[in-house]
Amino acid sequence: MKKSFLFLILMVIVIFSQSCSGLPTKDKTGQKGNFSKLSRKELPTSPGFYFIDKKGLFELPPSSSNDVDFLDSPIIYDSNPEFIVFEKNINVDTLNLFDHTGNLYGVRFLPIEIQNDYQNYQMLQILTATTLGDGFYCFSSEIFINPYFGKNSDIEPWCFAVDTNKNLTLDAADDLTIPPSNQMGFFLLDHNEPEFITPSILKEEIDINNLPVTNKLFPTILFWSETVNPDYVQIYWRRPVIGVSFSIWEDNATVTEVESGLGADLAGVVPGDVIVGINGMEVSDWSIDQIRNKLSGDCLPEKTIELQILRGTQRYVTSVSCSLGDGSNLEDLTYILHPDGYAIFNVKYPLYSGNVYCMYIINSSEKHCFRIQ
Repeated sequence: MKKSFLFLILMVIVIFSQSCSGLPTKDKTGQKGNFSKLSRKELPTSPGFYFIDKKGLFELPPSSSNDVDFLDSPIIYDSNPEFIVFEKNINVDTLNLFDHTGNLYGVRFLPIEIQNDYQNYQMLQILTATTLGDGFYCFSSEIFINPYFGKNSDIEPWCFAVDTNKNLTLDAADDLTIPPSNQMGFFLLDHNEPEFITPSILKEEIDINNLPVTNKLFPTILFWSETVNPDYVQIYWRRPVIGVSFSIWEDNATVTEVESGLGADLAGVVPGDVIVGINGMEVSDWSIDQIRNKLSGDCLPEKTIELQILRGTQRYVTSVSCSLGDGSNLEDLTYILHPDGYAIFNVKYPLYSGNVYCMYIINSSEKHCFRIQ
């Protein structure tokens, strides 16, 4: 009798310890769900897209498909985030995770049994297959690239930022270290410390290794002048290029011109070739704007990218070197005036790591360039 009683106590302890250990649970589909951060009692009761926070659920609001405001994206301080999506007719074949440069990230979908009266709805746990670096990401059923071209009014992506090192947030205007008032020009602000951006002649090439650098994708630039109105300040992106042009009338990335001496020409690309893959990603059904942005995002000056080319019925892969382009003007440059007279400039959307950007005053002969690390 005593042995039976001790055995019963032992079984109770084992069962209790397993229920509290955070071990993976199973639903009726037989799939394992990893609810180490969330108990089933805390599962969402209304449709939406949720980040599994240590304290429970945090809902990610859908972004407007016509204007994704990356600056207001919810910030997640976790490089291995987990999510729950509770929506109608979820298609796991088309719901993908992209960063703001168009790179695709692997995810796993684990079904969760719904215990309510919602019909035609599904609940899935989403786990990232790899660690996410600091940056901006969106769950979307179409390719997502910043700046966001080729919008589909029926698509509402769920966007968020991963900021484990706190590099993505803007510097607070109240905490700025203001440069001396007798030094005018542009200053790149990095963690509230300003660095003077030495101007260079507009048409002269620049040494990309000798530029001010910031690791912030939303950089802050200070500008001080007694004669120039900040309204006349612009920013342009020295887009890395491979030296090809496309026709806006084509439905695919058919090359119409190849610039002599640049990467595509040296790699053997010729007019009539169709770019169908970039760095292992199939792009045959992308818009021209999306492909152009993907090329710019993956290209780094003096580096190479891998292109998959369709020539007639044959596909082949070639490595193409990248060069700095002439520049592409960026919209949505805004500023506020500091009480000390400085204009504080910010770009509305995150910039690309490894790329060069230049501040420019309209009708000026100088440029003021910096690089994103």
